[in-house]
Amino acid sequence: DSRIYNHLAGKDLYCRDVIGIYPLLLDNCCNFLAFDFDSHKKNFKNTEKSDDAANDNSNSEKWKNDVRSVCKTCGEYSIFHSVEISRSGNGAHLWIFFSEKIKAKTARQFGSLILQASMLKNHSISFESFDRMFPNQDEIPNGGYGNLIALPLQGRAVKEKHSVFTDEYFLPYDDQWKYLSSVQKLSEKEIIEIEKSERAKRINDLLKILKTLYRDIRGRRENLTPIFIIGGVYNIKNPFFENRLRVNKNCLDIKTILNTINIDKE
Repeated sequence: DSRIYNHLAGKDLYCRDVIGIYPLLLDNCCNFLAFDFDSHKKNFKNTEKSDDAANDNSNSEKWKNDVRSVCKTCGEYSIFHSVEISRSGNGAHLWIFFSEKIKAKTARQFGSLILQASMLKNHSISFESFDRMFPNQDEIPNGGYGNLIALPLQGRAVKEKHSVFTDEYFLPYDDQWKYLSSVQKLSEKEIIEIEKSERAKRINDLLKILKTLYRDIRGRRENLTPIFIIGGVYNIKNPFFENRLRVNKNCLDIKTILNTINIDKE
């Protein structure tokens, strides 16, 4: 296709040959999930060049640290991911490809959990460089197509070592096509199913937090109810916990947790 060739060749000086894709399909499914990180570089006026360079370096380290953190989380959970430097060179896309199309809502919930896990493990990182996820909606909006994301390997940007896939140190792979052929895709089953050992670990982590919080502080016992109102130990509402766990007289029944997570007695 000539349009694909033009995208890869990048001969247009004004980049009018760049191809983008709408992740959302007509049935509200998607074939990939992408995290967008941006340096949010600002134009500083009436400042010395050295100050501009310092700001550029600072912004660069922020988005790189954020991407590294999410990559680490993906690695810990065996989630194969691909990092692509953006066309501007001032940010990155982190891609997770699926072996079959899945509901955009499921993909976005999955992405939110990855971000939450990264934030909980790295309190010193602000994640202010995170811009959005693609797809950016659960369903196709009326009269629209959702958000567009530019495809990688745009010829003009590639010459600047941008729009290319890189390793964990943001060094481009020598053979981009060979790398892409090795990419592992995630199945919906892998996204939804959780190993029993991981379920048990999550319960233990929750109980440790409850044990820490459920104590007398200066003669006053803290109320644990808000933890479950917002949905477990997450910083945003988690539908899995909604209307399932209840605190009665500031006491929590362990059996309720076990039944909710549905772990076998063995």
